[in-house]
Amino acid sequence: MHSLASLASPEMYTLQGEALLINAVAIMHEKNISSILVTRGDVVVGIITERDLVRLVASGVDLRNTTAESVMTSRLVHLPETAVLDEVLFVMEQEGVRHLVVTEADEQERRETLFEPEQDSGPGPKPRKNSLPVRAGEEGIPRAKGIVTYTDIVRKLEEDFFKKPLTVQDCMTTDLHRVDVATTIGGAFAKMSEERLGCLLIDQQGKTVGILTERDVVRFTRSGLDLQSPVVQVMSPSPMTISQNMTIFDVARYMEQHRIRRLLVRNRDGRIGGMIDNNQIVQAVKNTYHSFMQGEVMRSRKVLTMIDEGVAEIDGHSYRVLWMNPAGARLLGFETYSEALGREFPSLLAPEAAERMFKDFREQTARDGVTGVTSLPSSGAKHLLLAYQMYRDFRGEPRIRIIYRDITELATAQDALHAEKERIQTIFNASREGMLILDGAGKVLEHNQRALDILGLTEKSAQLRNALNWEKYAGIYDEQGGRVSLEKLFVGTVLESGQAIHDRILQITFRDDGRTMWLMASAVPIPRQRFVVLTYYDVTASKLKEMEIRRSEKKFRTLFENLTEAVVLLDPSDNILNLNPAARGILQITGEIPMPIPISAIECTFLDKDGNQISTDKLASFQRNRHKSPVKDRVIGIVRGEKTHWGILNQTPTFGEDGTVESIIVTFTDLTEYMESKRQEEVLLACSLDLTRAMTEEEVYSILEHYLRRLRRGNGRIDAVMLRAVAGGDNPQMLIHWVEEGLILHRNNEHNLNWCKAYVSGVDLVVKDALMEYGCPCQAMRSESGSYFCTNLSVGGQVVGILHIYSKMPGFFDEQSVRMIRGLLALAAPTISNMRLIEHNRRLSLIDPLTGLHNRRYLEQVLESMLIQARERNESFCLLMSDIDQFKKFNDTYGHDAGDNALRMVAANVKNCLREGDIAVRFGGEEVTIVLNHVNKEMAMTIAERIRRRIEQTPIDIGDGHLEYVTLSIGVAAFPQDGKTIDKLIQRADVALYEAKRLGKNRVAGFQKAPEKKDDEPRKLKVTKQ
Repeated sequence: MHSLASLASPEMYTLQGEALLINAVAIMHEKNISSILVTRGDVVVGIITERDLVRLVASGVDLRNTTAESVMTSRLVHLPETAVLDEVLFVMEQEGVRHLVVTEADEQERRETLFEPEQDSGPGPKPRKNSLPVRAGEEGIPRAKGIVTYTDIVRKLEEDFFKKPLTVQDCMTTDLHRVDVATTIGGAFAKMSEERLGCLLIDQQGKTVGILTERDVVRFTRSGLDLQSPVVQVMSPSPMTISQNMTIFDVARYMEQHRIRRLLVRNRDGRIGGMIDNNQIVQAVKNTYHSFMQGEVMRSRKVLTMIDEGVAEIDGHSYRVLWMNPAGARLLGFETYSEALGREFPSLLAPEAAERMFKDFREQTARDGVTGVTSLPSSGAKHLLLAYQMYRDFRGEPRIRIIYRDITELATAQDALHAEKERIQTIFNASREGMLILDGAGKVLEHNQRALDILGLTEKSAQLRNALNWEKYAGIYDEQGGRVSLEKLFVGTVLESGQAIHDRILQITFRDDGRTMWLMASAVPIPRQRFVVLTYYDVTASKLKEMEIRRSEKKFRTLFENLTEAVVLLDPSDNILNLNPAARGILQITGEIPMPIPISAIECTFLDKDGNQISTDKLASFQRNRHKSPVKDRVIGIVRGEKTHWGILNQTPTFGEDGTVESIIVTFTDLTEYMESKRQEEVLLACSLDLTRAMTEEEVYSILEHYLRRLRRGNGRIDAVMLRAVAGGDNPQMLIHWVEEGLILHRNNEHNLNWCKAYVSGVDLVVKDALMEYGCPCQAMRSESGSYFCTNLSVGGQVVGILHIYSKMPGFFDEQSVRMIRGLLALAAPTISNMRLIEHNRRLSLIDPLTGLHNRRYLEQVLESMLIQARERNESFCLLMSDIDQFKKFNDTYGHDAGDNALRMVAANVKNCLREGDIAVRFGGEEVTIVLNHVNKEMAMTIAERIRRRIEQTPIDIGDGHLEYVTLSIGVAAFPQDGKTIDKLIQRADVALYEAKRLGKNRVAGFQKAPEKKDDEPRKLKVTKQ
C-alpha cells in the first residue's frame, strides 16, 4: 500500500512570509508548480495556490506591494509521511483541500502506524488516530517534508488500481463554464473566484477557441496586461480532447505523458460535452481500489486454507480471532474454524504461554520460535511452535497474524533423549571397537576400555592426554605407505569439512618395541561441540591376508582381456607392458608390435577436457615414492589419426613389498559419442544465450566469430574465419574477418558469385587437405596445406553471406565439426533476420514513401532537441517553409501521376542542395520543410534561392513525351532572431512564405518583423521531447 512518503513530490518550494507576492508568482512560473508554501523562519505557516492568485487578481490586489503572509491561506491540513493512501484520500475529501502538506513522522508516530485505539465501525475507510489531519495554528508546521496533490496521486497509481473498466463517460463532469472571447481578463478571473472554478472555456461564435485555467493567472501577472484586456490575450489554447469511451487508466497515463491536469471530452457527434481532471479520476478509482484490496485478502485466505500449518488473524486491539484456517482450528481443538471466531487467542493456550503472548501484543513485539501448550480439553494438550507478526489491513486496521504447528512429537522425543543418552553410554563402554572422543585441540575427553586394550595402553599412559601427540610414540602410515598426520586427517579435515571419514586403513609402528599393527579407523564430527568421535579396531590379520591376495591377483588375466574398457599396464618408466584388445583398437597398436613399448612412441595426442594438449609425462608417470595418489575419473581425449576418442581415465598404482610403485593400471572408458554430443549442446546453448542478448547485427557477427574460433578437433583448431556479404558487387562488405596472427594466406580478391561452388550449388564445400585437393575458383583463402570449408549464410530463405573457414590441420572439417558450424549459423540466422526487420520497420516509420524525405513524425522527434542544443551552444539554425505554387491546379490539370512526379522532383532537388546534417521533411501535401543547421539567415536565403532556381529549371514528365515545370515559394525564419520556440519559428516561416506568395510566387522571402494581425492563427507542431 502506498504511503504518503512515496506519493509526495520530491521537491518542496517555500517563500518567506515577508517576501512580496510577485516573488511567489515568479517561482511558481519558473518551476511550473501549482502552489508554494509560506514560511516564517523554518516553520511553514501558510500556502499560496493558483486559486488564491485568481482570487487576489480578481479583487485588484497589487502583487508588487503585498507580502505573501498577508494574503496566504493559513488553513493548512497536514498528515505524517507514514499515512497510507486510504487516509490521504479520506482526509483530502473530508477537508475539501487539493494540497496536503506532508510532515516528518517521529518514532512514536512510526510505532503508532502499527497500532492505535480502534475507530468507530461505520462504513467506508477511516483514518487512524495518529494520522487524523492537524490544522496548522499560529505555531505553523515545523517539520514539513513535501506536498501532495491529486496529480501526484494519479501519477503513482499502478494498473491494478483500475481493475474495474471505467470509462471517461462514467466520471466526467458535464458542468462546463464558458465566457466569450470579448470578456475582460478581470471579469473572467472574478467569475472563477466567485464560483471557485478551476477553469473557464473561451468561446467565439459558439466554438471553443481556448481555455482559461488557474495556471494562466501566473502567466498573466508576468505579461504586463491589465485586467481590462480581453481574455483572449491570456488564455491558453484549447486543451487536448479525448473520446468519452476512453478508459480511465488510459486517460491517467495520457495526462501523465503530456504533463496536463485536465482534458475536454468529445461526445458521439464530435462536440465538446464534458471535462475530466485528476480529482475526478481519483474519486472514480477509489471504490474500485477498495474492492480490489478486499479481493486480494480473500484470495490470500483461500490459499492459507490449503496448508497444513495453523494460521490465525486476530484483532490488534482485543486480540480476538477474526479468521482461522481449518488446520489451525483442528490444532486448537475446534471442529470448525467458526467456533474459534471471537475467542481471545492467548486464552486458548496454557497460562505461561498466554501471559507471554499478552505481553508481546501489548508491546507490539513480533516473535518466532515461541512454544506453548493448548488449553482446551478437546485439543489433547498439544505442544505448539508459534510465530506472530503485526500488520495493518487495507483499511488501516491493526491486525496480528499467528502461524503455528504441532510439535508434540518433538517434545515427546526430548523427554526420551535422556534415556537414550544413558543407553548410548552403555553401548559406548561395551563396544568391541576402541572409541575416543576428542576436542578440537586433540585432547582425549572420554574413552572406553577397548580403546586401551587394542593399543596395549593403561589409564596412566601418556598417549591418553592428547591424541595428536601419538606420533611421538609410533609411526603412522596409510595403505600406500605415506606418513599420516592424525591432526590433519582426523581432527582438522573432519571438523573443517563437517564430513565423516570411514574405514581408513592405518599402519602403526611402535617406536619402543618395533611392533607393527593395522587398524581400521573412522572419524565422525560433532559440529556443535566441535568434537570428533574416533573409532578403531585391529585388522592386522585380515590386512596381511589381503596383501597376499593382491599379489596373487596379478595372475588372473581373463577379466583383463574381456573388458570393454581400454586397460593399459604401465611400468614406472612409462613403458606399456600390456594392453587389452579395447586399448589396442583405440591406440591402433597391432599384436605384432613387441612389448614393452614407450608410450611416447605411439603417434597419438592426449587432450584435457577443455581440448588443451597434455604431455605424456604428466598424464601417465608416477613418482617412485609413497606420496603419489591414484588419478580418478579424469576426462581426456585421445587423438589417433583423424579420429578422436573422449572418455574417462582412471590410473591406479600397484606397490611392491617395499612400498614403491611396481606398475600403473590405466583404464579408459570410451564415451566419445556422448561427450561430443554434450559438448556441442553446451556450446550451442551458450551461443544461443549470447545471441538473445545481442543489441546489433554487428554484435551477432562478433558472437558468431567468437564461437567459430573456439572450435577444436584433436590438436587442430580454426585459424582463419571470413564472412563476406553477398550484396555489394565487386566490393562486398566483410562481416567477419579474422586471421590467426602470423598466418599468411593467399587471398582471392575477386568476388564473382557465379564461380562460388557453395553459392551456386547450395551445398557445403569441404576441402580436407589443400595439399591434395583443388577446392574452388572463388576460394577466399588459399594455402599449400590444411583444410578449408565454405558454406552459405541464409537469412529468411535468402543467402546474405558466404562463410569461409580455414584450419592448418588437414581433415579438420569432419562430420562433427561441420554439424557444429551449421548449428551456429542456424542460431545466428533468425537473430539477424529479426534485427534487419526491426531496422527496416523503424526506417519506414520515419520516411515519406512517395518522396523519400523524412516525414512529419521524424521532424517532431528531432526538432525540439535541435532547438535545445542550439540554445545551449549559442548556435543558430534556420527553418524554411516551402510550397509548390499552384500545385492543386497542376494536379487537377495533369493528373495525380504528374503531381506525384512533381513532388518527387522537388524532393530530389531539395536533397541535392542540402548539406550533411540538414533536414528535409514533407510537412504535408505539397509543403516541404527544411532545417538548415549552423547557418545564419543570409546563408539560408542563399541556399533557398539555389533550391528555387533548380526547381524552376527542372522539367517534369507528364506523359506522352510532354514536359512541364513548377515553381516553389520559400519562407525563411532564423533562430533565435525570428523566434525562440518551435511554434514561433513555424509561424514566422509561414508568414514569410505567405509574403513570397503575395509578391507573385516563385521567390524566397525572409521574415521581416512587422505588426501582426490579432486573428492570425499560427500553425502548431507537436514536438516530442527526446
